[in-house]
Amino acid sequence: MEKIIAEIHHIIKDSNHVLDAETTLQVLQVTPEETMVFGDGMNDVEMMKSGRYSFAVRNAYPIIKDTAAFTTGRSNDEDAVSHTILQLLALQG
Repeated sequence: MEKIIAEIHHIIKDSNHVLDAETTLQVLQVTPEETMVFGDGMNDVEMMKSGRYSFAVRNAYPIIKDTAAFTTGRSNDEDAVSHTILQLLALQG
């Protein structure tokens, strides 16, 4: 994993995050293979498909857990995103 896109929140009522994720990838000039996405809600289903490293937080809806490649050991109330990123960075040495 050469580059990590951590957490990108575009809070727009009733939106899905696909357009935002795709636009962000283009702006940062990174590929889905270099991207991490995190989600918990129903509006995150499509976003889970936009990055190779997709993570559902522990308290995510079941469909998000089914769609994501991984599920974190923590909930979003337990800083799941930052904890997961820090763990992965530590593995990079």
